[in-house]
Parts: sequence; structure tokens; C-alpha cells
Amino acid sequence: MQTNDVSLLARLALALGIGLTVGIERGWHMREAAPGTRVAGVRTFTLIGLLGGILGVAGQAINDVIIAVGLFGFFALTAVAYFSGVARSDERGMTTLVAELITFILGLIAVRGDMVVAAVVAVVMVAILDLKSHIHGWVGNVQSAELKAAIKLLLMSVVVLPLLPNEDLGPGGVLNPYKIWWVVVIIAGLSFAAYAAIRVAGPKAGAAMTGLLGGLASSTAVALSCARMAARTPRLADPLGGAIALASAVMFLRGLVVVTILFKPAASILAVPLIAAVIGAAGTGVFLFRFGLSGSSGAPAAGGPHVDLGPPSDIDTAVKFGLVLAAVGLAAHYGKAFFGSGGLLASAALSGLVDIDAVTITMSKFGQAGTESPESVALTVFIAVVVNSAAKMAYVAAIARDVMIKQALLIFTVPTVLGAAAYFVSRAI
Repeated sequence: MQTNDVSLLARLALALGIGLTVGIERGWHMREAAPGTRVAGVRTFTLIGLLGGILGVAGQAINDVIIAVGLFGFFALTAVAYFSGVARSDERGMTTLVAELITFILGLIAVRGDMVVAAVVAVVMVAILDLKSHIHGWVGNVQSAELKAAIKLLLMSVVVLPLLPNEDLGPGGVLNPYKIWWVVVIIAGLSFAAYAAIRVAGPKAGAAMTGLLGGLASSTAVALSCARMAARTPRLADPLGGAIALASAVMFLRGLVVVTILFKPAASILAVPLIAAVIGAAGTGVFLFRFGLSGSSGAPAAGGPHVDLGPPSDIDTAVKFGLVLAAVGLAAHYGKAFFGSGGLLASAALSGLVDIDAVTITMSKFGQAGTESPESVALTVFIAVVVNSAAKMAYVAAIARDVMIKQALLIFTVPTVLGAAAYFVSRAI
């Protein structure tokens, strides 16, 4: 047997296997149906997958027109069978019909296209078919506000974002509409993600996931989202404060990693203070999750009484922060333009009001170019870190007010004091 024959047999076997796999799932789903009333079971789906593969072989051996004719014929036959079943009031749904069509096409792809793609799509389809009850239950629990928030988020990210110019505009090129709106999308997205995580995993686990994962994108965005949620749901002040603390810990660690990659001499200076800040922030987060400042965790246990989280996203807060980001960029530009290199620290402090990434990357590049010393780079980045921590405290206090003021002070004070002490001690040694 030639190699090509073996390959063709393997492809036909995959087409048959795809039909068999889907057929087993459909057969199990309809296992309680009376004999003769099942729309399509194991044998039917197996033959459908094999038929798609055979059609692919025929098209390759004779002419691809056969594939078009075969597709049309199979679709017509399936449609007739479906509507005949509906006419007999068999209560036949569209799911099995669509599964038949997809199985037929996957059998064709298995022979004429990418075998891996055909196999992966088949597995995903079987998983979707098997999760019917879970999907229906999830959809039934979705609230109107949640659906509207998801649609708004999709419009912001999928429709609006790609339309914005990704160009540096305005004085000094500090106004990039795409990047500014991207920050807005991140904040709105994290707000929605925090809401979903808390609803699914419970206040503590959901908030912890939000902090750890959200900190990889923007700890400031996490602070804004959690503060907004705490203002609406004071009972969640402690776990949401813990989320902000964990996000800050990730932010400190992320800044150290970036500096290490871009400019190691400055990283050696920042390592001790930033690691101290990481420990302080992480410890604060654990304390807030475990004990809290309200006598307990301040939140009901997962699966406990319903907690009203309010709307799942806050577009207004995200847009306002985007405007603040633009204003900070302009202020940093003019500060550096009027005060020269002396305004570098002021510019870094202003940038720290938003996040530390821009300062970290810019200063590391200055260090690479030799225009700034490792000490200057390290000090500037550290100032941005401290300012960012103070800014998050101010944002939380302004949005959540007295609901979260104690948590905000703790989140700012512990890592800042530890980090500053470690910085000055390490420089003195």
C-alpha cells in the first residue's frame, strides 16, 4: 500500500470517527426516546461523517463540482427530513439538524483540509452539545443589566476601538486615541469581570481572581472597578480591598520584571524595595480576605444570601478615567518642556497617577541610551510607584468614600512604608 493510500485511509477514518463521536453524544442524549422516534443516532451520524469524507474523495478523484452538488443535495435532504418531522409534531429542535450539517462538513474537511482543525472543531461541538443543560441554566440566570453591560462592552471593544486612529497626536504626541480608549476598555472589562467572578465564585474567591489577574493588566483599573462595586455593596468592602491589594502586589512585581528585562542596573537597585512592597501588598490582601476591618471578612460566604452587586460595569467611570489619562499626558509633556530634565521627576509623578508602565519603559530606555544613570532611573520609577499607590488610595476614597477608607489607607500604607524603608536602607548600606 502506498503512502498516499495510507494518508487517505487515515483521513477517511477521521471523518468516520468524527461522525461516531458526535453520534455517541446524540445517541446518549436521546437514549430514552422510543425506538423509531430518534431523529439521528450513532449509526446515522457515523454514516454522515463518512459520507462527507467520501464526497471529498470523489471530488478529488473526479471534479470538485461533485462536492458542490453533494453539499446541496445533503442540505436539501436534511431540510426535508427536518420539516417532515415538524409536520408530524415530533417536537424536533434545530440542534440535531445543525449538528448533522456540521458533521457532514467536518467529514469533508477531514479528507480535503486540515485534519487537526476538523478534529478540534468536532470536539468543541460535542462539548457544546453535552453542556446543553448548563448553558440553558446559565442563560436563564442572566439578568437584563448583565446582558446590556456585555453588549456595551462589546460595542466599546469590537466596534469603537478598531475605528480609532492608533497615532500619537496633540502636543508632543501624547494623545493617542486608540491607547486612551484601550484603557477605558480595560477598566470597563475588569469591572465586568469582577462582577462575573464574584457572582460565580463567591465574594472572596471571585475578588481574589480579579485582583491577581486584573493586576497583570492595570492595578489602577482594578482599584477603580472594585471601589465602584464597594460603593454599591458595602458588605464587600474587605474582599474588594483585598483584590486591590493583590493587584498592587502584581503591579510591583510586574514593574520589577519590566525593569529587569530592559535595564538590569536599575533593577538591582529596585529589587529589594519592590519585593518588600510586594510582600506588604500581598500580606495586606491576605489580611483583608482572612480577617478584614469590619469585624469579619465583611462578606457573605459563597453560596450564601444574595448580594446586590449593582450594574456589572461602570462605563462612566472608565470614560472619566480616560479623560484623566489624556490630561495627565499633557501635563507631563508641558512639565518636561518647561522644566527640562529637572521636570523628569514631576513628569514621572504625574504619569504615576495613571500607572507605572509608561514611566518604567521610558526611564529604562533612557538608561539604555546612557542619558540617565541607574540611580536616576530607579528613583524615578520608585517615585512613580509611590505616587500610583497614593493615587489608587485617593481614587478609592473618592469613589467609595467612607465605605472603604480604612481599607484604602491600609493598602497604601503597608507596602509604601515597607518599600520606602527598604529603598533607603539598601541605598545607605
